[in-house]
Amino acid sequence: MKHLFIINPNAGHGKGKKLIPVIDEIANRLNLDFKMEITTGPKDATNFVVAHILSQNKAGLPENQLRVYAIGGDGTANEVLQGVVGHDVEFAVLPGGTGNDFVRTITGDHKFSNHTLEQLIEDTIAGVCCPINSATINDMHFMNIASIGIDAITNYNMEHTTKNIPWLPAKVAYVVSALTTLIKDRNINVEMTIDGVVLKQRIIMAAISNGRFYGGGIIPSAKAHPSDGILDLCLVSAASQLRVLGLLPKYISGKHAGEKEVSFYRLTSLFIKCEKEIIINVDGESIVAKDIAITLDSQMLNLIVPKWSPLTLFEV
Repeated sequence: MKHLFIINPNAGHGKGKKLIPVIDEIANRLNLDFKMEITTGPKDATNFVVAHILSQNKAGLPENQLRVYAIGGDGTANEVLQGVVGHDVEFAVLPGGTGNDFVRTITGDHKFSNHTLEQLIEDTIAGVCCPINSATINDMHFMNIASIGIDAITNYNMEHTTKNIPWLPAKVAYVVSALTTLIKDRNINVEMTIDGVVLKQRIIMAAISNGRFYGGGIIPSAKAHPSDGILDLCLVSAASQLRVLGLLPKYISGKHAGEKEVSFYRLTSLFIKCEKEIIINVDGESIVAKDIAITLDSQMLNLIVPKWSPLTLFEV
């Protein structure tokens, strides 16, 4: 087995960089056949994956004998995902970013289920395969959460302001950015086609979940699971700024399910038409589009997780 560690040194205000010697020590101690690739800019992670898969194929080696680790934030994991989708390689995600929301899905909470970071790395290396879904949004893949509306704008603002404050916790950064976002009316008119059913509505936000957490630990859809062959949509209809101020704390704490503006759908395809181009949050990264098409990817990912991960308990 070839182990490829792709590390974003700038993730998490330098957390990724600090992991380089840690991973090097662990990999050497375990006598792994490994290589580390350090990203220096956008799409580097994807390009590293593609290059190593091509090398594996050229050498006549099975793709499942290559395991790729994404070490950084959710954006780094998403870049690695772009190269992994459609191939039989193994894929793992280790925390080196600010929010590390997909790692929360793997471990069950943000404290790595009482394991140290070094233990988490070693347990992932010795882990088991847990097949998970991913999805496509327009021409981009995602495996965690995509969203539009106030939280997508909040994420964009956070990326350019509060996320750059090293001492500010991810969830606090989200709250500060959300309150700033509320200064303007963020309600938007959309036409949504949910598995063929058309719904026209004015909304404040919509979150499409494959994973469970985003925004530093927020759970938009409690039933979301990355292995269940379904996507979970949390839809929040239009509301006044004052009402949103009341809804926001409940949403962040996961107590929003009973609110009249909140509805949930389970789906495999979703098409959204907007009046104008809007910001879309995709695994923590921001893109812009007017029409949005979301579908489940046909092939599952070979995600490697620790044996104690709650994801291993899922039964099809």
